[in-house]
Amino acid sequence: MKSRNTVALPPPDMSLPWSKFPKSELKPGQRIYRAAKRGKGAWWFCHCGECRFDLSAPRGTCYVGTDPLTGILESIGPDWCNGGPAVVLIPKLVNEREIHCYELPKTVDAANLTTRGALRYRVTNELVTMTPYDVPQQYAKVFDETPGKRKEHQFEAIRFRTRFDTGVAAHGIALFDQEGERPWKSKILNIDDNLIARLEDIGIFVEEPCGTSKANLEVS
Repeated sequence: MKSRNTVALPPPDMSLPWSKFPKSELKPGQRIYRAAKRGKGAWWFCHCGECRFDLSAPRGTCYVGTDPLTGILESIGPDWCNGGPAVVLIPKLVNEREIHCYELPKTVDAANLTTRGALRYRVTNELVTMTPYDVPQQYAKVFDETPGKRKEHQFEAIRFRTRFDTGVAAHGIALFDQEGERPWKSKILNIDDNLIARLEDIGIFVEEPCGTSKANLEVS
């Protein structure tokens, strides 16, 4: 019996019917959000191998959230967790990062890790928390390379619970495509009173830069 100090999830079992893995359909008009450094492209499909569901070149992965708070929490999570019960969202974060919002123009089929149906494939929540990333990247490869009946890829993304957001509805989406940047037109959001209130509800208190009433975040 393995200790709970040991990761239990093995690499994907290739004898299982992965084409029938539970699917989540992201409909046209679905908004996705991404926090990015100012001046940098937000919609970047990377294959650096340093992120959880990275694919190998020439394929790439772009990590987004289903609401604006998800992206912020992923950006400040490490500092937040080590900063005590109340953390100030300092102007440096606001000045360095932007949140981009994009509406999907077509349906995107995502392998759904947020449903109990994933257990039939021995996929558990360890897949979105375990380190190092070699096993999660093997699962990403399987999902990306599973052919569909009517299209090249059965799955065009992975839907998963993010590391720092415990919300029920908000999820992370790992989009698959060819490596490189996409010139998608995205809307720039403000950290308005509503978003500030949502941050303060979870103990993150926003300190606004001097001389400003609102801070801009660019959504990509």
